[in-house]
Amino acid sequence: MGASVTSLKLLGKISFFFFLLLLNACSGKLQELPSRPGGPVEVGFLASGCSGVGVKTVAGDDGLSTDWQEGDDVALWAIADAGESVLDANVFHIYGVTDKTAYFTSVLPQPMPEGEYSYYVTYPVPRQHSGLSACFSIPDVQDGRSGSGEDLMVAGPVRHGALERVDWMNAGHSGMVMTMDHLLHRLRFYTTDPRFEGEPVQRIVASFPRPVTGDVDVNLENRELSARAGGSSTLTIQAAEPVAISGTAQRNYLTASIVPTTFADGESMSVRLYTETKVARAEIDLRSRTFAAGHSTPVRIIPESVSN
Repeated sequence: MGASVTSLKLLGKISFFFFLLLLNACSGKLQELPSRPGGPVEVGFLASGCSGVGVKTVAGDDGLSTDWQEGDDVALWAIADAGESVLDANVFHIYGVTDKTAYFTSVLPQPMPEGEYSYYVTYPVPRQHSGLSACFSIPDVQDGRSGSGEDLMVAGPVRHGALERVDWMNAGHSGMVMTMDHLLHRLRFYTTDPRFEGEPVQRIVASFPRPVTGDVDVNLENRELSARAGGSSTLTIQAAEPVAISGTAQRNYLTASIVPTTFADGESMSVRLYTETKVARAEIDLRSRTFAAGHSTPVRIIPESVSN
């Protein structure tokens, strides 16, 4: 999480604010920062969430609630009415976080021209893009918390004026808020098997009938997602934080993000679960299930065999 760095940044701005107040007390007048007609300018916007799977970048213990991480970056597009890309996947860095909202900033080489724009934003920053088509890579090895860019979210179009210089004195920004929506499906793996008591789950390997990770193209205008050839049908969760078996009241999940997929009747998923000393195998009937975008599915692993 980014609490320490974010707090330091905020404390820096607060200290600067009180420094200006001290100058005001001495001089009798608080000097406003001059606006810059040209040259580099720092701008920012808010990214809020939506209902459903969660709104941010790392899954919580329930597999649904999530949090932004220190170091998260997003890409922002600003399209003028004439179709010109004034911002073209410009990278914005996370600055601060509230309960449901993150604040992102970036330094532009010059102020945006006045006018109305259609804004789009993605998390993470795309691997490559052309216009409003962007390519992302869904990794086949994930950390169990849907973090480190393993999720995929988009927002827009949002109509708003030019982004203005950040006003740190008044904690101000341009007033633009982007609501992020998930484009992937989240699986929440867990087991209640008592044979794993005292041995946290360290790794899960799931094999699907067809690819569920790999490179995907997203059309930001209509949010259509299409998978490129060459994806992997094997998904590995290498737990950043191994989890204990689940109890009656408490579920301990390892999560993973996959490309939205519909499986046919009779298709199944083969799962191997690893602890420090044991390996379990299970076959899970997919039952013509649709793993839809922006949704989450709990997957209980009931081992058919356990070996040391």
